[in-house]
Amino acid sequence: MHSQPAVIFKRKGSTFAFIGIFAFLTTLSGFLCITSQTPVLTVLGGGLILLALASFYRIWTVFAKPYLHLTDHQVTVYRGVFFVPAHYSLTDIHGAHTNHPETYIELIGSSPSDSVRIDLHPLDKADRIRFIFLIESSINRKFSHKHAPAVQTAG
Repeated sequence: MHSQPAVIFKRKGSTFAFIGIFAFLTTLSGFLCITSQTPVLTVLGGGLILLALASFYRIWTVFAKPYLHLTDHQVTVYRGVFFVPAHYSLTDIHGAHTNHPETYIELIGSSPSDSVRIDLHPLDKADRIRFIFLIESSINRKFSHKHAPAVQTAG
């Protein structure tokens, strides 16, 4: 069976921009509050600096981790606040359904509990189309090899 190399899909740049602007503004606001020299604003400024540090950490983890990792046998989705990976095996997937390719893809399993819906919003438009193409070709390749006639050797 022909295998494809593992493919990593990163998040689109607007995710970084929003979190980056938020982190910058909270850092600036925090330092302005701290320099005001009033006890309440100093505590508020400290809280804003901590929020800014958490935002910078979020940027670093978003930048370091992919959103989707596709191999021949599974799809790994890193989502949520702490990026706990969800692994979905492609051996149980029998088809892919994309009514809205801009928003999600549904991987259909043998039973309704095996079906998985993957949000495609975090990807750029070209990466969404590329992911859909690769997942559908992986499923088709699995079924074409499964139903191909066995080759007999003379001997």
